[in-house]
Amino acid sequence: VDGRDFLGKHKATPVTGKVVLFNMEVGENTLRRWLRESTVTNRHKVIIANLRGKASALSLSTEKGRDRLVGFLKSVEAEVVILDPLAPVLASLGLDENSNTDIAQFFGWWSQVLAQAGVADDVVVHHTGHAGQRSRGASRLLDEPDAVWTLTRDTDEQTGEFAQLDPIRYLSAY
Repeated sequence: VDGRDFLGKHKATPVTGKVVLFNMEVGENTLRRWLRESTVTNRHKVIIANLRGKASALSLSTEKGRDRLVGFLKSVEAEVVILDPLAPVLASLGLDENSNTDIAQFFGWWSQVLAQAGVADDVVVHHTGHAGQRSRGASRLLDEPDAVWTLTRDTDEQTGEFAQLDPIRYLSAY
């Protein structure tokens, strides 16, 4: 939203509309603190929908629910939508993250909403399994995105568990 270089060296183009974050996981106070502590200056371009424990509000499985979401995204002039994370929404829709059919159904509804709302881009966050090497669940989760970004952190050499205190983090993209 500020147009600063990504990671300090990759040219970024600022959005002209808004970035909408559907927060499904982090507590509202924590998320507000993170935003306050961030270096984002154009906070007015960030719309946060705190839906932790309320994933069913994204009722994508019905035409009425999809229409309501399209209306919301249009009304706030959403250009980018972030869904963080995917699992609570799948569960609220009765979809299984391990089912290729269910994942295809979700992305069909999701893509329809974004297209009708005129959203230019989206980010769908999903947790990893498979020793942190790829997203957990159905292989279809790797088919849908234009890019897969993976954020990992150091593991303890003795136990193989993730380092808990100030771990070094790594970002890869495919």
